Amino acid sequence: FDGAVADWRAALDKAPAGEKAQELQQRLSHALDRQRRWQCVDPSDRKAWQDNRCGHPGDPKSGRDHRAVLELPANLDQLAPEAQCGWVNRQYRKLARVWHPDRYKGVKARAERKMRECAEAKEVLVRQLRCSEHKGR
Repeated sequence: FDGAVADWRAALDKAPAGEKAQELQQRLSHALDRQRRWQCVDPSDRKAWQDNRCGHPGDPKSGRDHRAVLELPANLDQLAPEAQCGWVNRQYRKLARVWHPDRYKGVKARAERKMRECAEAKEVLVRQLRCSEHKGR
């Protein structure tokens, strides 16, 4: 989100005052909020990383959206628990092929960060969905 924030700030600086500037300011504040959510957990703090304690303590939805990280469908909750676990595993494998640092053609640091995000999202969702309970069925 660093690039998006920089782009919105540059566009806001060049935009004339008025309705367009207000729209750009709203988009900038949205990008800043998303950036804060992605950077709110320090990976070196394993407990906080696994519990995903970021955002506002009273609002559990203010933290990182693990379903969005793994690009899961919006209607995932309507599926059977076994199917939900299958989706999580398939999406993780798909994104791991894309973002694996040995295969990614771009900046290795970005690939490592995205790979950590995908792995963390899979760990949290597997724990939330209790996928190990559904494997034996």
